[in-house]
Amino acid sequence: MSTLIPALHSRNLNWRNLGELEKTKFLRFCRGQNLRHLFSELLLPNEVHPVIKFFEKRFHTNIRGTIFDTSGLTDKVKLLPFPQKPLRKSLLLEACDADAFRKWLSLHRTDAARFKPLDAIVLRHTSRFNRRFEAGATPNSRVLFRFNLTNGPPTHMAGQIGKLFAYDNSVFAIVQPFKTLSQTEQEYDYLRHLPPAAGFLIRAELDQNILAVPFTSILSHIATNLVFLPGFPSQYLHVIPLN
Repeated sequence: MSTLIPALHSRNLNWRNLGELEKTKFLRFCRGQNLRHLFSELLLPNEVHPVIKFFEKRFHTNIRGTIFDTSGLTDKVKLLPFPQKPLRKSLLLEACDADAFRKWLSLHRTDAARFKPLDAIVLRHTSRFNRRFEAGATPNSRVLFRFNLTNGPPTHMAGQIGKLFAYDNSVFAIVQPFKTLSQTEQEYDYLRHLPPAAGFLIRAELDQNILAVPFTSILSHIATNLVFLPGFPSQYLHVIPLN
């Protein structure tokens, strides 16, 4: 694909200008990305998991068209992304972290009452999609993640991982999201009319409210660039999801 994409960029994109080899590579790449997007939903029955493993073994996830993931901002599926490197056991979840996690538990599980902060194992870092994610003010902590609204579809948000922890054989992240644009500011966000890989705008300040999300909701690292909107005093960030 590293040779196909530059060729496509330099040519008129219609099938009459492509040979059989280019057509085959392009079609197989698109089919693979569609399958990765389907597998990334993690809502498939257990019977499908052997198929996912076979697919990932045969079609390595490093096959991509650009440095961005244009398959819906998701990539390789880890069926159990459970890290093995905990911090010192003396480090615990803070009260605000535990409250955010209890809120998530109350919305998604029926056993929220049995959760105790001492049961959580705080982690230095963990990996997904063969990429390292860390907690704290580091480049590897700024991420794009999927957040399930109470009465609405999942939405993509940008934020900073404040804490990673394991609980009940699953991994969770405490994320402090960036502030989103107001309705008026959104009217000047030209990126909303472009494909998802082009990124989006957010305010250049973190929200005070923190969110607890499953680690499987972390989609990718992000790169940011400071931008300004004409007529608005606030500073904004152009968020670009990285593959």
